[in-house]
Amino acid sequence: MPLKKGRSQATISKNIKECIMSYKKSGKVGNTHPKNLAHAVKICSAAAYTSARKSKGKSAVSEALHGGK
Repeated sequence: MPLKKGRSQATISKNIKECIMSYKKSGKVGNTHPKNLAHAVKICSAAAYTSARKSKGKSAVSEALHGGK
């Protein structure tokens, strides 16, 4: 389940959706076996937001605050 790169809300939502669909199909999220769907959603959300945070590129707000550094 490779996550797409990007920082937009649409990309994050797609990554969460793909992760949840994978959980529903296999009962696993990566190497973990969440006890229920709610726990799987939390794990998928954390993974998607971490991926977005590490994604290359700067947001417009970041560039405005830091002057493009």
